[in-house]
Amino acid sequence: MPGTETFTDFLKRRKEEFNKEPSVDWDKEKEDWIASVDALYKKIERWLKQAQDEDLLKIQYEDEELSEERLGSYKIRSMHIDSEFIRVKIRPVARIVIGGKGRLDMICGSKKMMIVRSDDKWKFAIRTPKFESWPLNKKSFTEILQEMME
Repeated sequence: MPGTETFTDFLKRRKEEFNKEPSVDWDKEKEDWIASVDALYKKIERWLKQAQDEDLLKIQYEDEELSEERLGSYKIRSMHIDSEFIRVKIRPVARIVIGGKGRLDMICGSKKMMIVRSDDKWKFAIRTPKFESWPLNKKSFTEILQEMME
């Protein structure tokens, strides 16, 4: 049950509290987010280099437009991993996520796997009754990619 504070007083108090919170440079956060996604894409390209060199896969990019409350609208790339028979898309979802520093979705048809960034490390993640995650590395990535392409 609210106290004797009027709604207007409540809003003034909350505005004052909000303005006292440590400021975050959201432009820098956005730049860091985009750079971290691009760095992950470069790693994936290295991991898949042999398959690309043998013309088994082709990697392409597409600009996406995202909009987030604190970051505003911005462009960020999604990655397409194409073979003759199937496409896997890695699509940025958001930088601002609970418990992390960003999320991508790896999608192939109806199959989807989350990739989350926490402590500046990328991990695969799934929601079961509880949240589970494991490191994203060459071995785990190629295993998940193969599983999605089956």
